[in-house]
Amino acid sequence: MKRFKFVHASDLHLDTPFSQISTTKPEVAQALRDASLLAWDRLVQLVFDQGASFLFVAGDIYDGPERGPRAQIRFLKGLKRLSQEGVSVFLVFGNHDPLEGWSAIRGWPDGVFIFGGEKVETIETNSREGVPILVHGISYAKKETQENLASRFARDPRHIFQIGILHCTVGKPAGHAPYAPCSLDDLRKARMDYWALGHVHSHSVLQDSDPCVVYSGCLQGRSPSPAEKGQKGAVVVTCEDGRVRDIDFHALDQVRFGEIDVDINGLENMASLQEECWLSAERLIEKQNGDLEWIVRASLVGRGLLHWELSRPGVVKEFLLTLQDRELIHPFIWFDRLEVQTRSEIDRDSIRSQESLSGELVRKVDSLLSDDEKRNRLIRKIQEETEQLIPSQWMPRTNTWRSRIQLAEQKLLDLLEREEGD
Repeated sequence: MKRFKFVHASDLHLDTPFSQISTTKPEVAQALRDASLLAWDRLVQLVFDQGASFLFVAGDIYDGPERGPRAQIRFLKGLKRLSQEGVSVFLVFGNHDPLEGWSAIRGWPDGVFIFGGEKVETIETNSREGVPILVHGISYAKKETQENLASRFARDPRHIFQIGILHCTVGKPAGHAPYAPCSLDDLRKARMDYWALGHVHSHSVLQDSDPCVVYSGCLQGRSPSPAEKGQKGAVVVTCEDGRVRDIDFHALDQVRFGEIDVDINGLENMASLQEECWLSAERLIEKQNGDLEWIVRASLVGRGLLHWELSRPGVVKEFLLTLQDRELIHPFIWFDRLEVQTRSEIDRDSIRSQESLSGELVRKVDSLLSDDEKRNRLIRKIQEETEQLIPSQWMPRTNTWRSRIQLAEQKLLDLLEREEGD
């Protein structure tokens, strides 16, 4: 059996500045600054640990065309280690680090291949086990690359395992600009055996055979945005008898981003809220493996006595500072932001008996919910009055109207109770 392994990575964004994270703690700032470089070191070690013959990097090695010297020196150091161990490395550059950007590297180690930006180039090489493969790739000559580069790829007629490396946008993934846009059909037409893609920061297998189309995702998340949360790393691909047999994701990140909901229901004071925030964050971390630093954003939710306390000017900002003042112990948890989505505590039974707008509202809603004919009459009226504004397919289904009415009641009660409390 002819078997070999390779590692596919992309979007290293070495020395990324983490501009969306604000911190007053030097150790947090340093951990963020070092995270992408540590992830690169781990990628190099993963290649050795897996006995891989090749490393394919599908663009955005650096975070910008200026390519800081710190990032370039660290990158070159890793490439030299790989070269000394006989690992071949194939690189393309993407929209963050196009070929037109400045480079401090004047020469590349043996076994490092850089694809140009004028045309798709093809390189023939052999695995450690003597298995021949063909690698096709093209870099971005400039950042604003809107051409469908996938359409330039074509399979060599020889019966040999073939890989395409491309930094591109397949379809319309959320949160990613459409650089080198293409479709899955465009990639299929090229008839590669494996597509090593970059640009999208979430790991995904778009197609698992004929051909395999894979986004490895970024090595290290760069912000708390949806595309950057969760595990980040690279994939190890095992090939046997000319086909891909396994695609295994390996987490390599050092700092991970997460979100938690903290319910204020039953909490009596800010001290108990602080304790609940830490417990919720620790529960999130327990579900993950690895010796990681965490940047956490918390949403305060639910109904309770603390709603009015949190509504006071400056309280949330001061409470966040209290969370951030905790002594950091590696691996640390850093609360980056708090969002308040709480509501006041509502006692419908008590309100129902009141001679007030709130009491009248509760009685009206009870009447609607207990009288099918009255409720259906209201629904028909709403539909008639909004049919010119809202397409029928966007209207709530019949079985969801009850919950919609209850939600509207809760929001109105919140407003009325606050107004009456003021």
